[in-house]
Amino acid sequence: MAAGLPGDHRYCGRRRGGERLRPAARRPAWLHRPRGRTTPPLRAVGLHPAGRRGDRRYGGRRQDQPGHTGSSPDGAPGRGVHRRSQRARSRPFARGPGRGPGRLPQVARSARRPVGRPGPGCPYGAVSRPTARQAGPDPVGQRRIRGSAVASPARYSLLGLGDADGAFAEASAAIGIAQEVNNRVGEAYALITAGRALRKLGDLEGARKTQETALSIAREMGGQDCEAQALNDLGATLVELAHGGPRRTARLRRRAVLVRIAAGVVVDHTRWGVNDGEPIGSAGGGAVGHTGRTAPPEPGGAQTVDELAARLRALHSWAGVSYREIHRRLAASRRRRGIAEIPVYNTVYRCLQPGRSRLDAELVVDIAAALLQDEALVAAWRQAHQVVAGRAADAAIVSVTDSIPADQGTFTGRSAEVAGLLAACDAGTTQFVLGGMAGVGKTQLARYVANRLIEAGHGNELQLSVDLRGFDPDRPPADPAAVLDGFLRRLGVPGSQVHALDLAGRARRFRQLMADRKAIVLLDNAATEDQVLPLLAQSPTCVTVVTSRYQLGGLPDVKCLALDVFTPAESLDLLRGIAGEEAIDADRQTAARIARLVGHLPLALAVVAGRITDSPGWCLGDHLERLTEHRERLRLEDSVEPALALSYEALPPERRRLLRLLALHPGRDLDSYAAAAVSGQRREQVVRVLADLVRASLLQPAAAGRFVLHDLVRVFACDRSRDEDRATVRRDALSRLFDHYRWAAAQAAAGYAPHEGSVRALVEDPGTECPQLGSRDLARAWLDAERSNLIAVVRAAAELGSSRPVTDISTVIHYYLDTSGYYREAEVLHECAVAAATDDASRSRAHNNLGCVYWRLGRYADGRDCYQRALDLTRKTGNRIGTGKAVGNVALGHFRLGRYLDAIDCFEQALTIFHEENDERMSSASTVRGGLGWSLLRVGRTAEALERFDESLRIARLLGDSTFEEAYALANVGNAHARLGGRELATEYGEAALALSRKLAFRSGEVDALNLLGRVRLTGGEPRVAVRLQQEALDLTIDIGSRAMTVEIRNDLGASLMAADRLDQALEEHQLALVVAQTLEDRYEIARACHGLSEVLGRQGADGAAYRERAVALFVDLGTPEAAEIHATY
Repeated sequence: MAAGLPGDHRYCGRRRGGERLRPAARRPAWLHRPRGRTTPPLRAVGLHPAGRRGDRRYGGRRQDQPGHTGSSPDGAPGRGVHRRSQRARSRPFARGPGRGPGRLPQVARSARRPVGRPGPGCPYGAVSRPTARQAGPDPVGQRRIRGSAVASPARYSLLGLGDADGAFAEASAAIGIAQEVNNRVGEAYALITAGRALRKLGDLEGARKTQETALSIAREMGGQDCEAQALNDLGATLVELAHGGPRRTARLRRRAVLVRIAAGVVVDHTRWGVNDGEPIGSAGGGAVGHTGRTAPPEPGGAQTVDELAARLRALHSWAGVSYREIHRRLAASRRRRGIAEIPVYNTVYRCLQPGRSRLDAELVVDIAAALLQDEALVAAWRQAHQVVAGRAADAAIVSVTDSIPADQGTFTGRSAEVAGLLAACDAGTTQFVLGGMAGVGKTQLARYVANRLIEAGHGNELQLSVDLRGFDPDRPPADPAAVLDGFLRRLGVPGSQVHALDLAGRARRFRQLMADRKAIVLLDNAATEDQVLPLLAQSPTCVTVVTSRYQLGGLPDVKCLALDVFTPAESLDLLRGIAGEEAIDADRQTAARIARLVGHLPLALAVVAGRITDSPGWCLGDHLERLTEHRERLRLEDSVEPALALSYEALPPERRRLLRLLALHPGRDLDSYAAAAVSGQRREQVVRVLADLVRASLLQPAAAGRFVLHDLVRVFACDRSRDEDRATVRRDALSRLFDHYRWAAAQAAAGYAPHEGSVRALVEDPGTECPQLGSRDLARAWLDAERSNLIAVVRAAAELGSSRPVTDISTVIHYYLDTSGYYREAEVLHECAVAAATDDASRSRAHNNLGCVYWRLGRYADGRDCYQRALDLTRKTGNRIGTGKAVGNVALGHFRLGRYLDAIDCFEQALTIFHEENDERMSSASTVRGGLGWSLLRVGRTAEALERFDESLRIARLLGDSTFEEAYALANVGNAHARLGGRELATEYGEAALALSRKLAFRSGEVDALNLLGRVRLTGGEPRVAVRLQQEALDLTIDIGSRAMTVEIRNDLGASLMAADRLDQALEEHQLALVVAQTLEDRYEIARACHGLSEVLGRQGADGAAYRERAVALFVDLGTPEAAEIHATY
């Protein structure tokens, strides 16, 4: 084997004589040994002459120790490798790009850490066998292994044994390796260990420099855990250094406290001698315990999941409790309270790690309780989680458009910047950041340049635009995962497939789809580099323009342009362009003073120019005087609010009133119908006033027929509304707005799904004007445009205690969100509805809808609980139809869990209710019959199943022509005929289902039909045709992102592949099916996968009895006929 990883006992790279290499490592010049100490020579080592026990650096232990060997066959000094690793067989490397066949380096197994996936206690860089196997033996792969293993466990174990010399040598070698492979995070961890070793050796200045370098690298790379370790170590080192002169001591004491606070350690200032000059107590590198010292960290102020997790980690450091002890306390607490669900250890560990996108509320509270041991302090953590969850939900609601907004009037100024950007784009630069203060004109410049690039052909294939809300006063910055969700949907990716991808997966898919596509992406109002980085297409044919109040210089391959305020000449040009040359040139000196008074800020200049245009009787001196007066009593920046106030006060009363009420809208943009609703006026009147506000530069046009308030204008108008409008006026305006969205959403839902007529009947006409939404296309377009506004309206109504808009909107748009795959928005919406509902009927509907969302998200236990609550509530209300739907949903839960007899009972109860209420011409009746048919099919009652499927098809056709329900029913009838041996009828129904599904672009129905046709061809002796059809179904299923459907298709495809004598591929499909089915806890598909594996292994001459026995046991437990079929075969 080639030389492995020097300095790392896990990779036994040796010379032929069994000696391991440990080369000298490159390290910074200042990283040196303390004076007076000698460095052991770095040499090839075998068995140490003294036979030091437990020291991994010396090739092992004495020859006479049980379980070890001390010599090689040629008599060389003993290799000292544990016999388990000697017995382990070499494994071939996986093939891949740039990798050839080879042998896997052996990994020594220690008693402290088993080989495999690194656990919570494993230091950074530990490499598992799968990781090593993927790396390959070639130079590139070897560098990968070395780069990921720079944090050698030997460094930690040697420090624990008190061998600081050895730990320093190991860390030095690791630093050299990390620098060689450019592994910056690994280098930081190695520097941390080197700093600890130097501190033990007494070289405090060397330790401080080392730790400061590690801290710098950690911050550069964004490694939060690494940064916390470096901060904590640096704080301890600074304390020891503080025993010098008085001035230096005080300075270092204060810095140590600040550093340790930044590391998340709660510090007692009195104990640390910062306030009163008391001697500093003993301090180690770890967190300070809490007993009798300080109050615990509080969660207040956390705005994001990461911030809450950081506060939870600070509480962990304060408590000084191990992860195992937290898990023990948590489990004991839940058992005392009778809670059956107890999280595993890893769940508790991950909850305390950075990088979380979601935290379970009860788990956070239970961990806090385990750490605090005081129930009175726990309530604050529950409240903090509610705040963070609300902001996270808001951040996930984003509106993406597939066009760049048109230029607003005549663009003035920035000629040099425009020319530079266009020239840079022609030269090959494709990523730009326009930075500058609020109101400096970043968005206007970005739109102008984007439209010029489109005219030049740079983005003629696709345009994408999104407001990232980086500095929105009312809503958190947009979540990049949600932005990518919108981008991918605009690029044609199904919502269910997008939902199956995490942030990295979405970013990767976005870049794949944008490759070689001539496109322009406008990312407006960005907050940070982290928000923007996943959204960069990084394609030479895609131009991305980012605007932000910051420069965002940390982004890769971007050209940053800092925008300043206008020059005096540009300011006058802007005033001329809006107010007219005659008015400005008549008194250029006063015009220049006005420009100076508003700081040459483009937004303020535009507002002033609009005011000048609307006041023909005023001279420029009058405007200057009024601006000077307003400057002294304002709330915003001095350059902004005088201009806004002057223009506002010059407006007629109706325009001022509309501007104030528009600022109350909880969403980002709005159309003229919403403006009419909030104002309480006719739409024709409001359209004219909106146009006047646009001309006054107080309102900005967005997409066709939509308008946006600038952030500064919104803040100004909200303040004026609070000053000038009574609270009842504001409440009435919002009430009208809520009613408008309730009614419009109901109309859109009726157009989107006409057969769901009962939903529309829940909402009465409030008398507000509403767009025409009768067709499915118009309804879909309105729902897509208003989706984020609807969620914002629901959240605003919930905060104001107005329950009716929350529950009605939740009910009417549920079908749209469900079929479109907007599961995150649906979860937020329905959770609000559950909390806001004031009557049992509304609570029942909300729980039903939320249960459906949980089901889609794979949270089956939560979904089952919601369905059961909905059933209990509908029974209380006496709503028989609602009870029937709820019972049907509970039956679906039983079916998924393999309780087929319970499912049959529930489905039949639901049908009895529908029959008694004479309400069988509804989609739920068709769905329930379909579910009953499948339950009967699973237990072998095929003839009865066919009857139910026929009834389901009949009802589906009564709902209207070409519905999703009809496509499902056709495939179901075909499946029943296939089980009964009617191949011709099965083929007929399958082809009809396939044609209808493709007509409706109904991909799930297409999958069912293709799989059905594949099974029919397999029973007809055409396995190759079956494989082709089922492979097409599998590809579609993967695109859709449904894991449950994927399992079924893989098992069917495996059977077809086995019939086609493609045994290796069949084995792989059944193995993949088994893995996913076990994740989903789908016992039926687990049994099918095991049976398939036993069959394939038998054909290959291997023993598949264990798989077969497991399959039979599961089929017997499920009560399905497959168990008898297998017994009959064997």
